[in-house]
Amino acid sequence: MSYSKTKCFKSNSLFLCRAFLFFSLIGFLCLATPAFAWRTYAHIKLTEATLKSLPDGFPEFFKNSTEIPFYANDPDIQKNRFVPKLKETEGPEHFIDLEYFEKDFLPGTRYEYLKLLGDKKLDPRKAGLLPYAVLEWTERLTIAFAEFRRDPDNSVVRNKCIVYAGILAHYAQDACMPLHTTINYDGRISDNYLIKQGFHFKVDGLMESLKLDVNALCKNHYSNSAKDIMSSIHAEIERSNSSVGRIYGLAPQIMKDDATPDVVKLAEELSVRSVMFTAMLYLSAWENSEKVEIPEYFFLKGNR
Repeated sequence: MSYSKTKCFKSNSLFLCRAFLFFSLIGFLCLATPAFAWRTYAHIKLTEATLKSLPDGFPEFFKNSTEIPFYANDPDIQKNRFVPKLKETEGPEHFIDLEYFEKDFLPGTRYEYLKLLGDKKLDPRKAGLLPYAVLEWTERLTIAFAEFRRDPDNSVVRNKCIVYAGILAHYAQDACMPLHTTINYDGRISDNYLIKQGFHFKVDGLMESLKLDVNALCKNHYSNSAKDIMSSIHAEIERSNSSVGRIYGLAPQIMKDDATPDVVKLAEELSVRSVMFTAMLYLSAWENSEKVEIPEYFFLKGNR
């Protein structure tokens, strides 16, 4: 934001000039600082509920972890303007705009997807890469679980599982937030009602503003592992996208912080879906890890 030194000096008031600069700086910082409602509350609560929903037989160190929910914030923390190269590559990992793909089934791997984007002359930073972030972090967790099976007393391996699980939870839960699946991620005209920027922030903050008890919501909901992880990811993102119209239909209430029964029901459903989907990915990674073979030389004495 710029200001006119001439006008400030002509005011013959050093106080007014300094006050103008101060409030201009505050305004700039408010605009430049990302919103933290989703990061500091929803991802943590959703991940805590996910861990409590895991069945008996799942590793206890994992189910009882207090660290995993806090690692779920890392992908957002890394979208920081002070690390611009990381911010540029991290941003597209959080969304996918399905409008660009019509009825095209998303390819199974990141590089096949990038080729599809090239054919469509689409920039990955514009189209988004979310399904592949979910898929690849699920597979990273699978490998970490395989290491744990081989070396269960190794604290480094357990810590690796914890970090990977937190990061995976973030992307999984983003996939269940409908505004992460559409071009209209932060406003549009809906039923002649103009939804302006800031709508995304409002939807992200529903769980906190409504004070939802996610653990209670998900108490009787259970997940199974996926037979085909990529197909399950694609199905979940399409299910999420199908709620975009419903969210915008509730925009007048959401923007006014009006906790109508329909708004509460929407927030509850999104919360449950997020927990069930994250749990499904954890279960899939754990079950698939049993089949993974890791070369013996990775476990030679001195490598750990």
